[in-house]
Amino acid sequence: MFYKVIMEIIYSKDIFKESGIYNVNMLYRKENVYLMDNHLSALWCWVKHRQEKIIIGNPQIIHVDHHNDYEEVPNNKETRKAVSKICKQTFEQFISELNENNNKRYNWSNYIQYFKILEKEALINFYTCDDEIQEYEMNEIPMILDEDLFCHENLIFNIDIDTFFMEHQDEKYQIYSNRFIEKVGSLIKELKENNRNACITIAMSPEWCGGWKNALDVTESINEHGQLGFDINEIRRRVLNKYL
Repeated sequence: MFYKVIMEIIYSKDIFKESGIYNVNMLYRKENVYLMDNHLSALWCWVKHRQEKIIIGNPQIIHVDHHNDYEEVPNNKETRKAVSKICKQTFEQFISELNENNNKRYNWSNYIQYFKILEKEALINFYTCDDEIQEYEMNEIPMILDEDLFCHENLIFNIDIDTFFMEHQDEKYQIYSNRFIEKVGSLIKELKENNRNACITIAMSPEWCGGWKNALDVTESINEHGQLGFDINEIRRRVLNKYL
């Protein structure tokens, strides 16, 4: 018997505004794929995916992003205690801590480091365009990913839509062709079909794409060619016009 998997809305505000460093508007899930506006949400997704025992063994993170998101964090007793709580938290409890007592622990620049505190043996491959850790020509990414995506059992594929944008004179522009973006979407489709245990996290990061419209246009293409099944029009309806 065939069962249709429905898109799960884990979290959603009524009206979507800016994300900023700490603000979260939404988190959707379809099977093992998570779609979010703020990349900090990936931390909770990875922990939950691990908790569900979908990933067993040392995780391998493939991080495709304009930024490395690897900002240093204090690795002390207080931090370890806080991060260990995520396993028992709903997503609303997780993000509510960002607003309690002005606690700004997690943000879009440091969530990978927090995951490393929990998963010391996690391996990370960085595919970014401004990263001192590891640097690739962005037009090589589909070819490199094609070789790398299918080599790991315990895979976390983490991509930011801002990968496809660049800033010039305070404006953000899409710098890669629609065909290039479609190819990345097709690779994600192939990953889904060939590695059912892979955790795929997609962040739209509207501020780094020049606004929600740009971010959603690219996300829609990846959603279509990756056959991800997210309702992008539902997201468009919730975005406040001034942020489009």
